[in-house]
Formats: sequence, structure tokens, C-alpha cells
Amino acid sequence: MYAYRLLETGRYYLIREYEQGPIRLLQVMMQTDRCVLIQRYGIPVELEWRLLDDPLQDILECLSEDQVRQWQHCFRSYEDAYLQSGEADDEED
Repeated sequence: MYAYRLLETGRYYLIREYEQGPIRLLQVMMQTDRCVLIQRYGIPVELEWRLLDDPLQDILECLSEDQVRQWQHCFRSYEDAYLQSGEADDEED
């Protein structure tokens, strides 16, 4: 079993937080003496503090800079489509 202390600030990781859990993408935003601030990507994007010793089931991989750029392009396209869809729903109300 792994822990959040193994993750490096500024890097993007594919992780599994618990056995048979979903694969999630997160970025380590900052680290203190006892905690780490992570940004978990999804809709919506979430910020969360975790203890450095909180367990992770698996760290699947650390994304390269090229992979991060590819993902950002996909995520922004998806996010734009999601937000435009939400705006259309608001206009109907």
C-alpha cells in the first residue's frame, strides 16, 4: 500500500484510492509538514487536503509533460461542452 507522501508537488498522477475503486487523475498542489493539498479532476474539479500518511491503494503512473498537455486539451474540450450544455439548460428555465 502507498501513501500521499510519495507524490511530488506539481505532478499529475493516475491513482486508485481503494481496492477496486475508480482510477482518478490528481495533481499535487502543495505540501506542508503533515498534509498535502490535491486537486482531483472531474466535473467539478475538487480541492482536498489529505494527511501525508493517508493510504493509497495504488499509484498507477505519473504523467509525463506530453501526456498532461494531451489530457488538458481533452479535458478543456469536454469542460467547454459540459459548460455550454449547462448554459443551454439555464436558458430554458
